Amino acid sequence: MVSEPPYPVKPFPDRLLSDLKEISEKIATEVKNPIAAYDADGTLWRTDIGEVFLEYQIQNCDFQWSKNQMSDYLEFREKDPLNALFWLAKINSGIELKTLQKWARDCFQKYETPLFEPMKHLIEFQKNLGFEILIVTASVKWAVEPFAKLFGLNSDAVIGTTAKIEDGLITEELDELTFKEGKATALKNRNKIPAFASGNTISDLDLLMLATHTQLAVQSEPKGRLFESEQKLKDIALQKGWLAHSFF
Repeated sequence: MVSEPPYPVKPFPDRLLSDLKEISEKIATEVKNPIAAYDADGTLWRTDIGEVFLEYQIQNCDFQWSKNQMSDYLEFREKDPLNALFWLAKINSGIELKTLQKWARDCFQKYETPLFEPMKHLIEFQKNLGFEILIVTASVKWAVEPFAKLFGLNSDAVIGTTAKIEDGLITEELDELTFKEGKATALKNRNKIPAFASGNTISDLDLLMLATHTQLAVQSEPKGRLFESEQKLKDIALQKGWLAHSFF
């Protein structure tokens, strides 16, 4: 389900929208099998899906969750964001992957996602030009997969943090951590170099730097935890002559 963010979403100005379409059309004529790579949280929607899913699991899933699990995670995230992201995957060790994926689908059905409609329209435009669209998120891949449907994408389009799977069960062993430089590394490992990339915080810098043609930095928070990080990316975007847009 889709809901509006907690503030009016500012659409792309006519000039920016025209530039995005013109650039995308130019890429489509110059690049064989062009790729557009998007960060997820704060770029496609105004929420953190990894945290949404953790809260859903605590409240709804048949599992031994501590009621203060969310506050424990938030404290961990502030101290060590890199390991906190992987923690969201490995706490599911011993659970069947298919069970976790069902929980994620159920979460998606119940959660009203505050989507950024301008990004949805841009992705639809690029898809019609023949772009392969990839969502590259630091959140747990399995949690984000159902939300890709909002953009007409399947689970294969989602690259995210994962633990290794053995005999169908999630383990505590890291498989892939797609945070900061990990986003660019994941794309390189798949030989998926984007022509276009978009993100909202400084942790997306490596992702945007990897793009061969065009970068779009967006800002999703008028205040709050990510405000400073988004402003840092915006400053770099302006210095480098990248495209930039604020949704608020």
